[in-house]
Amino acid sequence: MKALLQQLDTGLYFQGPGEWTPQPERAHDFKSSVTARTYCVRNGVEGVQIVLKFDVEKYDIVLPARQGRHQA
Repeated sequence: MKALLQQLDTGLYFQGPGEWTPQPERAHDFKSSVTARTYCVRNGVEGVQIVLKFDVEKYDIVLPARQGRHQA
């Protein structure tokens, strides 16, 4: 499983600061949803979701990256 960040409006995946790709296999793997969410909170990243990507696409899980201003 990979934990990726995906832009809500474009569908692009995060590669690195200021870099996005349409190819999930080229995206940065945060290894866990907690690490991906922490990155978003600490860096003010908005307009993204966390995608837990599995070898078989039908098992992929999409989670909100941020759920409110008061949560860390």
